[in-house]
Amino acid sequence: MRDILPPVFEEGLKHFNGTDIQSLVIITVFLTVVVIFFIVVAVYYSIKREKKIKRRFIHVAKEKNLEEFESEILWLFAKKAKKNPLHVLTMEKEFDSAMVFFLKKYPDKKKFVDSLKAKLGFDIGALIQRMRKK
Repeated sequence: MRDILPPVFEEGLKHFNGTDIQSLVIITVFLTVVVIFFIVVAVYYSIKREKKIKRRFIHVAKEKNLEEFESEILWLFAKKAKKNPLHVLTMEKEFDSAMVFFLKKYPDKKKFVDSLKAKLGFDIGALIQRMRKK
C-alpha cells in the first residue's frame, strides 16, 4: 500500500505504527457516525417542525373560510416566495409577495387572487363588510 502513496504521505506514515493508524481509523469512523447522527436528528426535527407549521396553517386557513385548494395554493406559493405561510394568511404585504409568483405563472388568475384577498380581509371592501357584521 505504501508504494501507491505520494512521498508526502509516506513521510507522515513513518511516524505512525499499526496501532496508531488503527486508532486513527476508529476515531475517524466514530466522528463520522456522530456527525451523521446529528445531521439525521436535525433533518428529523426540521421535517417535524414543517409538519407542525403546515397543521397550524391549515387550521388558520379553515378559520378564514378558505377552501382546501386555496390554502394549498397559498402554501405552495408562500414557499416559492420564501415567506412564512402563516404570515401570508395574516399580512397583506406577505400575501402580495407570494401572489406575485402565482400571477407570474398564471397571469389570467387575477380574479382568483382578488377573491383570496377579499376572503383574507385584505380588500378594503371586505374589511368594511366584516366591520359592519360585528
